[in-house]
Amino acid sequence: MKQIVLWIGLVIIPVLLKAQTGLGEDAIRIKLRQLDKMRGTWMLTYPDTALLDAISLDTILTTFTWSAKGDTLAGKQRFKNAHGTSYMYLFYSFNTETSQYSYIENDDPDNLPPGAPLIINGDTWTYPNGDNRVIKKFSSNGKIITYYIQYLKNGQWVTKRKGAESRIK
Repeated sequence: MKQIVLWIGLVIIPVLLKAQTGLGEDAIRIKLRQLDKMRGTWMLTYPDTALLDAISLDTILTTFTWSAKGDTLAGKQRFKNAHGTSYMYLFYSFNTETSQYSYIENDDPDNLPPGAPLIINGDTWTYPNGDNRVIKKFSSNGKIITYYIQYLKNGQWVTKRKGAESRIK
């Protein structure tokens, strides 16, 4: 019986994935490896230390690890300020059926919304959201992410806020 289960896991599942996506197992691993850039612990900084116009934060730490199945990068983000500590949960994945990346952000890990699109082009990640977007650019050594929060104005992208995340672990 164990041999049948092992055979299904090693032979049948990769064949089904390849048939569904047209991507081979190696291509799927390459796609997932793009997400590995976020693995580790990051400290987020803002030039004016404000995430939103009215909220001043002392520190934002996010730790990303792979799920047990290895198909989702999960992160727990800790916001700490004078009023206390709160958390946000982030999930990055690659959908083998649509061949697209997606991400989810939510403060309740038991009630997650559907994934939003994420466009990965090398070291640049774009989180599109209609007339708004966030762009993250990884440094060549992978230890710093410069991000830009932008909005569309008269057909041009205008940067509202710029900051950086630094890998600390």
